[in-house]
Amino acid sequence: MIPSRERACRFDAWALAGLTLSWSAPALAQDSSIWPTRTIQIVVPYTPGTGADILARILGPKLAERRGRLG
Repeated sequence: MIPSRERACRFDAWALAGLTLSWSAPALAQDSSIWPTRTIQIVVPYTPGTGADILARILGPKLAERRGRLG
């Protein structure tokens, strides 16, 4: 016989796994070749020259190259 605490932990683990799969199923079912249809803009809510701005300027072209679209 499994103690009730261990049984509850197993139930929680299975419930979490089920929720994770049910939430991720729509994302896996989508065709990624049709998204995005427009140019993606990276909005950095900080002043130019800050670390976030520099990071966005470095990563922007790399993301565009990886996605196959420039713009």
